[in-house]
Amino acid sequence: MIHKLKFTLISFFALCLLNSCEKLTTEKSNRKEKLTWVYVEVETIMKKDTTTGYLYGKIKKSVVDNLDITNLNEIFKISEIRYFNDDDKFQLYTDKDELGVLFYKIKSIKKLSIYTRDPIYSFDKEELHESTLKIITK
Repeated sequence: MIHKLKFTLISFFALCLLNSCEKLTTEKSNRKEKLTWVYVEVETIMKKDTTTGYLYGKIKKSVVDNLDITNLNEIFKISEIRYFNDDDKFQLYTDKDELGVLFYKIKSIKKLSIYTRDPIYSFDKEELHESTLKIITK
């Protein structure tokens, strides 16, 4: 009788442990979700000003796939940002202070285009800033 009780308790704890490991694995895989390259026009409306951003970067594929059913107030992250600077050169949105990551609400999206690869390769070398040229020459 005691052996059956021990076996039952050990089995119960083993199942609980395996179940918690499965949840951790699922959470980790969700964090490493596939990203897709996009061009996005975002509009930020403030009390006295409206700003429009024209950005290229990566966002989670699930954000793109679920845009039509997503809550408009949800926030999405765009990373590895590229943009055209004031000299009309395609530049990375990173420097010693910025990581090249921005967050916006879904409702800020005015236009979204999906790219199959890094948009750097869609432009002539003359249009690229030195920061983007470094990526091509790697």
